[in-house]
Amino acid sequence: MNKLFTLLACLFLVGSVWAQNGTIRGKIMDGTFGEPMIGATVRLQSDASKGSTTDLDGNYTIGNLAAGTYNLNVSSVGFESRTIEGVVVTAGDVTVVPTLTLYEATEQLQEVVVTAEVIRDSESAMLTLQRKSSNVLDGISSEMFSRAGDSDVGSAIKRVTGVSVQGGKYVYVRGLGDRYSKTGLNGATIPGLDPNRNTVEMDLFPTNLIDNILVFKTFTPDLPADFVGGYVVVETKDFPETFTLKASASVGYNPQVHFTDDFLSFDGGSPTDWLGFDNGSRDIPDVLLNDIPEFTDVISDPSLGQDLLAASSVFDPQFSPNTTSKFLDQSYSISVGNQINIGSFPLGFIGSLTYKRDLDNYTMGERNLYRFTGILDDENLQFDYLLGDHNSNESVLWGGMFAAALKLNNTNKVSVTYLRNQSGTQQGRILEGPETVNGNNDLFNSSTIWWTERALQSVQLRGEHAFNGGQGIKVNWISSRANTSLDQPDLRFFAYGLNRDEQGNVSTSEIRAANLFPPSHYWRGMTQLTWDNKVDVEIPFQQWSGLDAKAKVGGGYTFSNRDFFERRYEFNTPLENAGNLTRCCGDDPNLYTDRDNILDDFDLSTLFSSEKVYIVDKSVVRNTYRGEQSVTSAYAMVELPIVERLKVVGGARMEITNMLVTNADSTAPLGILDNLDILPSLTGTFFLNDKMNLRFGAFRTLARPTFREKAEYASFEFFSGGPIIGNADLERTLITNIDLRWEYFPSPTELFSFSVFAKDFTNPIERIILPEFSNQTISFRNVEQAQVAGIEMEARKNMAFISPALENLSIGGNVSLVYSVTAEDPDVLAAIRQVVPDWPETRVMFGQSPYIINAYVGYNDFDKWESNLSFNIQGPRLIAVSQGGTPNIFEQPRADLNFNLTRQLSENLEAKFQVSNILNARYWANYPYQGNDEFVFYSYRAGTDFSVKLSYNIQ
Repeated sequence: MNKLFTLLACLFLVGSVWAQNGTIRGKIMDGTFGEPMIGATVRLQSDASKGSTTDLDGNYTIGNLAAGTYNLNVSSVGFESRTIEGVVVTAGDVTVVPTLTLYEATEQLQEVVVTAEVIRDSESAMLTLQRKSSNVLDGISSEMFSRAGDSDVGSAIKRVTGVSVQGGKYVYVRGLGDRYSKTGLNGATIPGLDPNRNTVEMDLFPTNLIDNILVFKTFTPDLPADFVGGYVVVETKDFPETFTLKASASVGYNPQVHFTDDFLSFDGGSPTDWLGFDNGSRDIPDVLLNDIPEFTDVISDPSLGQDLLAASSVFDPQFSPNTTSKFLDQSYSISVGNQINIGSFPLGFIGSLTYKRDLDNYTMGERNLYRFTGILDDENLQFDYLLGDHNSNESVLWGGMFAAALKLNNTNKVSVTYLRNQSGTQQGRILEGPETVNGNNDLFNSSTIWWTERALQSVQLRGEHAFNGGQGIKVNWISSRANTSLDQPDLRFFAYGLNRDEQGNVSTSEIRAANLFPPSHYWRGMTQLTWDNKVDVEIPFQQWSGLDAKAKVGGGYTFSNRDFFERRYEFNTPLENAGNLTRCCGDDPNLYTDRDNILDDFDLSTLFSSEKVYIVDKSVVRNTYRGEQSVTSAYAMVELPIVERLKVVGGARMEITNMLVTNADSTAPLGILDNLDILPSLTGTFFLNDKMNLRFGAFRTLARPTFREKAEYASFEFFSGGPIIGNADLERTLITNIDLRWEYFPSPTELFSFSVFAKDFTNPIERIILPEFSNQTISFRNVEQAQVAGIEMEARKNMAFISPALENLSIGGNVSLVYSVTAEDPDVLAAIRQVVPDWPETRVMFGQSPYIINAYVGYNDFDKWESNLSFNIQGPRLIAVSQGGTPNIFEQPRADLNFNLTRQLSENLEAKFQVSNILNARYWANYPYQGNDEFVFYSYRAGTDFSVKLSYNIQ
């Protein structure tokens, strides 16, 4: 025991002595390739025996330094030497030196002297990455989306050039639909949670966990090939150079949402809804998992009536949401990180938690369906439904992340990242208005209650290895496993018609089974596993003139499987009129399945006159499917400077795809993909000078259908208001791409760029409305060809060039202008021209916006005040292809203006005030017809959000 106390005392004394000294940490970048520099030497100018060499990340650490001011000498073979002056070391603290970039030495070597600064500008680092990248690359750093006040990636990424976001979560790059974008987490594939989408919901990632968002717009063989508009890489935070602790809390208010008495809610739910998941209270009752007697069975054997009664009585009777008042939006976050030594091995780590609760509500929305009248010179469309829309959502999102990296030495590092996100949304909706589906001008009413929970869990293990002191071969590998789930337990849908007499008064109300689903309860669930593995080997060499070049080879294997199920239960009555609500329970849907209205008398003499209801299992075997997909890839490429100012990257990628979608119904067609694709790429950069580049690229990529699109079954979608049917015959899309870009970086934080691009699609996939159904049934199809061409412009400029008084003011913006065209399917065109002879042969491409505009004005005095005003708008885009002469549906532009003001209250405390959706422009889509925009498909306003946030930082 005494020996133990002695050992602890020695350790304490050693730690106390060490604590009297300080540490210097920093990073060195390679100015040639824009990458971290391995093996650079950093030494004290006053004592060359004290120093360090940079590791795989370009980082260096010099410890056990007495308090004082030091100069650092930085050098590497073949690069200019630099001196960093004025590095202040404080006892017991870590001094972080700003990132330094070394450039290749010229014939006349000279030493460059720089001065140490207090902070590193992450936006400057982002522009440096763009300038040195081999790809056409845009991005946004944590600094930028912190200034803009963005709370999740979905709101932050729309500030990137050419990027727009649909529904706050789905990314469109260069105006192309979300199927043509791909998302990776730290470079590894992650699946989306919406079975009907091909991309990841970006609102799942709180910005508190994110370091950078990169958007690759050109393809090189070391990237996955299944993207067209852009490959979005979300990079989680790396561990810090020193101890950091960050915590924040915010509240938000919207006059349209909070403290009103019209928020649609639900009396049920579970005690864990505030955590984003149901505790099991919404699970399918056990009695429903057994065989439920059918009504015909009860007629034959009335003794089975008690079993039918038991099954019919287990449901909560609430079908229509009630109204209530809601408190403020809330958001909280905390993160902590540090570097420590385990023996002689540096270990860095960061952990983070975030929680957010948001509410949305609108009462004056519209939801309408129109169709062509069949009369060519008719200036009007015939409506099927003209509905008022009242919709309320209460969403919870929390996320946790832990990342750690262990340096085995300066040239070998392993790291692990764990990410867990969970969201839950309670939604209520009421649609009410006139309809003509039954041949008269009656009223329609539907109520919907549903709960959706989404979960993402990702574990990534990565390794980085360099040989020959960092000057030889480099090997990077990653293995990632992502589990996602989507659960929608006990979705409730109730629709009925209100009959009106000749005077327009409501006479009766009834459930019309002929064109509507009877009152129903749904259970849906989806789980998906994605396992992604890849390895990259980089081989440096010198070309014929002695310039540094590198070859790169690698490969990967990605496997995904998905399981989806759906159960549906309907309420019917023995009456032939399918249940007259006025006679049985007035027009209150919540009384329809009340215990007193459940069928409990099975006497055959009175059974067929009963107005009471019973349950029917209407689950469809075909609505349960399983999908599996594997993608095996290999590539080879070379990054080669032809001359000092011209670098080309060329190579090819092979991807072997095997997809199989099977159905619980053995008669359903199989969804199969079996492709081997060779995808070449040639890109290049001409360095006009140290601040100006000219880039070009020509490459081939692809886009695959989703599991849901290949699963040939019909499922009812509550939000879209109609069924969706898959198409097992869908093929993958091949795209030929050409890019040209000029870019100029006047300073580390300024940028001007101009891009031109063109894309040719073979077999693009489109979302269509089937004319043979009256309830807006949606499906998918390939069309033969489509073309897209456009330009992009971006500028970020400080206003000091006008006057020194404006040095704290900066402006920026980006504009994308896109032209698209696709030919109508010949069979579809022929059918339409039977009713509309002059219907055009071509139209715009599905999901394509003709323009996207982002702009901002920012003020930062780098002391106490910072403010930002940002603007975003995108042009009309085709969201549904109609048939039979009915006009296509277009989502129309809406202007989005946001403002935030930040005040540094003390060294560690910061306050932020934010106003979002200042203009409160409406969200709307319509059927443009003969120059008339009045035929609205949907319309609503979300209201203006006000929020206040307090942040506390230690570092």
